[in-house]
Amino acid sequence: MLPNFLNKPDGGRGWASLFIMQGFEVYIVDQTSRGRSAWRPDDGAPGLTTSSVEVIQQRFTAPQDYKLWPQAVNHTQWPGTGRMGDPIFDAFYSSNVQYVNNDTYQQATMQVSGADLLDHIGSPAILI
Repeated sequence: MLPNFLNKPDGGRGWASLFIMQGFEVYIVDQTSRGRSAWRPDDGAPGLTTSSVEVIQQRFTAPQDYKLWPQAVNHTQWPGTGRMGDPIFDAFYSSNVQYVNNDTYQQATMQVSGADLLDHIGSPAILI
């Protein structure tokens, strides 16, 4: 998901750019067992999965069309249609990578890894 934080799907500035422009020191990190932080079976993590087109549309890019929660109808910020076949959606979807589908495991390993990284950096920073 690294590219998702550098720029928005429509090419606009993402979170990292905005924080850097405000003078913050920013580190964009991969989740444990995801992206460049490769999954290893001997780490104890469950296997990897990916999000389907439908899940991405329902949860991120076009939730107003699925109404899975009351506020979903207010989702108006996604550029384009938010659906497969739209160039912005297709670019976003192609940037997604496999992940460990276990929130408890991800939270625990990211908390330890993030704290270790901040200790190593030794100064205040924003981790994305």
